[in-house]
Amino acid sequence: MKDAQRLLDVLKETLRHQEQVCQCMQEHKRLLIEGKDMAVPSMLEAIEQHSSAVIQLEHTRQEIVGKIALDAGVEAQTLTADTLLRLPALLSVREELQKITAQLRGVLQDIVQLRDEIQALAQHAKAYSEMFLAALQQSISKSNSYGVLPALGSRFISVLT
Repeated sequence: MKDAQRLLDVLKETLRHQEQVCQCMQEHKRLLIEGKDMAVPSMLEAIEQHSSAVIQLEHTRQEIVGKIALDAGVEAQTLTADTLLRLPALLSVREELQKITAQLRGVLQDIVQLRDEIQALAQHAKAYSEMFLAALQQSISKSNSYGVLPALGSRFISVLT
């Protein structure tokens, strides 16, 4: 019973952090769409903090599941979420565990989708920037008639003279 409740608590905490990652990624996507990429580093830092917490919680979850499996006489490596939920030790929290695991799966699907969308946005922004810079360089190299200076900043006029 004690291990079952600990497992439930760890999964709830994991879900909380995963939901925070998802919210941060939604904000990251919004900032990329709005072109406000200067705020992205703080967003990435928050995602990293929540992800680190999830990794630590995953280690704890594995320890608890290992103990539950040992007590039930089952090899922990062969357990799936479904077989774990059928163990008598988890009977008291089975419904809550099913609910939490379903929520975790949903949040993870959202995170994967957001990751793909953010990656596509970043690739499109990079391609647009490269295209724009190439067009600008081509325009400058072909035209010398609109006051193109030999090198910007190569001539300095002192305000003291």
